[in-house]
Amino acid sequence: MKKLLTILSVLTMSSFSASILVACDSNNNQQNEKNDNPSNENNNVNNNNENNNEEKPQEENNELIDLSALKYKNLPAGYMENGVYDRDNGANLGNKKNLEYKINAESILFSLNQLNKIDLKSSDIEISEIDNGTAGMNGVAVIKAAIGSKSVKGETSLILNQNINFSALVGNRKLNNIYIKQDIFDNLETEIKDPNNKSAFAAYIVEQIGVSNPALEALAEPMVSGAEKILPKVNFTSKEFVIQETPSLNGLFVADQNLKFELNFVKDERAFFIKNKDSLPLVNMELDKNTDVSPSENYISLKKTVYKKLNNSNSWKNKVSLEEFIKFTRVQKGKRNMYYINVIAGSSKLYGHDFLLFFMSGKLFDEQGSVRVNAQVKNN
Repeated sequence: MKKLLTILSVLTMSSFSASILVACDSNNNQQNEKNDNPSNENNNVNNNNENNNEEKPQEENNELIDLSALKYKNLPAGYMENGVYDRDNGANLGNKKNLEYKINAESILFSLNQLNKIDLKSSDIEISEIDNGTAGMNGVAVIKAAIGSKSVKGETSLILNQNINFSALVGNRKLNNIYIKQDIFDNLETEIKDPNNKSAFAAYIVEQIGVSNPALEALAEPMVSGAEKILPKVNFTSKEFVIQETPSLNGLFVADQNLKFELNFVKDERAFFIKNKDSLPLVNMELDKNTDVSPSENYISLKKTVYKKLNNSNSWKNKVSLEEFIKFTRVQKGKRNMYYINVIAGSSKLYGHDFLLFFMSGKLFDEQGSVRVNAQVKNN
């Protein structure tokens, strides 16, 4: 049971789940200096998520956003590059044996936008004086309006990875478009009431919470230990999912109760590439030794190569463009020239789930659809 809870907890981290590795400089101070201002101009709460419809970012008006008056100043923070969290770095959060946890401005702005439901760009603000705290816990940063900004004014201090309002962190509560295969959808009420399906549906729904609230990804590691306290206190129907109580996790969160999420299941008609003829939802692929596997732009060259080589026998590429494939895939480098290309949840066109979800919710997966490519680069 503990192993299953651990798997399920991983799914709360975000639509990326356990599938992201980003190359980072090893010098923490250099990274902070290089990232005082986020590089991603489109860094907002809807990144990599097409189904987040609960609340729109604050509408533009003649009044400037006062940074000192923001409701939520205690934020999750890690290292993010072009909208993708560094999961290796995330594993060090709170690890006093390894104090190399990095925090950069892009991650801070991402969380600031999500929790406060605003849509600031990096050009609107300046983030400085980033202090990583102790292994990332209880860090601080200063944010102030950029000179001449037409969107914000003032400045304030932010507290990082300490006393985060969990309710705000999962503030997008309308989980629209929870795609599920046809035979389950057609008998949804019966299937979801079956006690044997409780873990499968719980994991499936929790993944969607991560899709709708991607700043959870910054807290991947502590959420693993928190799962054992959260998951036994979950109730749900086909229309509602309730977390009865959340833990504080040694001051990381402000504990809360009875967090309710609205559910909307829809029949999954998204396109997919066909998996291998075995039980796991993946495809094995061999690539030429000269394949470009540079991590630049989150492995964009490798993604292009894989997309081109994937079998199109069921014409899935007619519905899923290369751009869509690039947006909703993440790459993890394995051993011996192996690369794992994971199709994440969140696309309305491309079938995708966290690969680990299969081990709890396999019954709900499409029998033919794949969510991972195992790409082996030849040695010679």
